[in-house]
Amino acid sequence: LLYGNQIGVYTSPFFYRFGLGMRSDLYTPKYGLSFRQENNMLFIQEFNRGNLKKSTLYNTYLTIPADLKFVLNPKYKDYEGVKYLDNRKHQLCLVLGVYGAVRVGTVNYSKYSNENSGRIVEREKVTHGVNDFIVGGKFGISYYGFNLFIQKDFTPAFNNNALLKKKYGLQIGIEIA
Repeated sequence: LLYGNQIGVYTSPFFYRFGLGMRSDLYTPKYGLSFRQENNMLFIQEFNRGNLKKSTLYNTYLTIPADLKFVLNPKYKDYEGVKYLDNRKHQLCLVLGVYGAVRVGTVNYSKYSNENSGRIVEREKVTHGVNDFIVGGKFGISYYGFNLFIQKDFTPAFNNNALLKKKYGLQIGIEIA
């Protein structure tokens, strides 16, 4: 869900947009390790209940982004004597933004086998070690509806109850408008 508009007059190269969206983060520890949750702590430990096939931690957030877009090479058109910025032309843009997110849920997923079964799947709700709110910034370069962006979390995704070394998120991606 996204809303955007032009700032100022019809020839202004500045636009704003804000919206509502979902963000899903996937964390995978090194082979043979899995996420564990004990005594209100979240940590990574060697898996010892069988032959581990897959271990991941899924974080899901409801996000509210706010962006400012600047058109670097504006192209204009005239319509009934008024000059307008033509949004249908191929234009190069810079995008700067901030976002806030509220955690909706976190699930620890483990898939393994042992001597009793060839396939065991466990899904455990994570209640400790993950921050409920995150805030971050975004920088992107956009051309003809494709936005190459970098997002950096200013607050860590994991709190002090998580015994992890890297707690801040960095995302690189492509956004299609």
